Amino acid sequence: MDRSNHYEAAFAALLQARHVPHIGIDESRRSWLGGGRLKSLDFILPARGAGHWLIDVKGRRWPGGSPERPNRSWQNWATRADVVDSLAWAHSFGPTAAPWFVFAYWITEPQPPPLPAPLWTWHEQRYLFQAIPVADYAAAMKTRSAKWDTVCLPAATFARLTRPLAELVPELGAAADPPGSMDSLLLDRPCHAAPACLAP
Repeated sequence: MDRSNHYEAAFAALLQARHVPHIGIDESRRSWLGGGRLKSLDFILPARGAGHWLIDVKGRRWPGGSPERPNRSWQNWATRADVVDSLAWAHSFGPTAAPWFVFAYWITEPQPPPLPAPLWTWHEQRYLFQAIPVADYAAAMKTRSAKWDTVCLPAATFARLTRPLAELVPELGAAADPPGSMDSLLLDRPCHAAPACLAP
């Protein structure tokens, strides 16, 4: 976890508010595994029953782009190394560990579109979290930029494969903001958005 990264700090605050046991990983120290250097995980959470969820938080602003040309799509790109390293971590932890990407969207417009999950307000900023198993992401990902070695999912695929945070930890299934607030939305509300596989 990078404590200077407000996306990761907001997710950590949600975990703490829900009293979810977790370990935040110090990203300033890269790890070596099997002779290679891997990108660090962000968090380790207990899975239901046994095992662990291995979390890599991906921070994205919504809308993206510039104020003059906003991009109102749910950006879901990652580097190919992010995918490979997350799967390598899961392999090292054993069969009861599963890697997940948690896309953290910083919602900067006062009136966002219909959202697929509740908003979490932290330090007067609003965030939307969408989770996807890295194995599912890897199976469906498309090349976004050969130059930068980035990948992404088409919007419809991303909407189909993302999961509510409650699938990671039941405590995260509660409304992120107090009932009746303007930010309290249903977890299973469908996402109607422009294609996500676009430049930021």
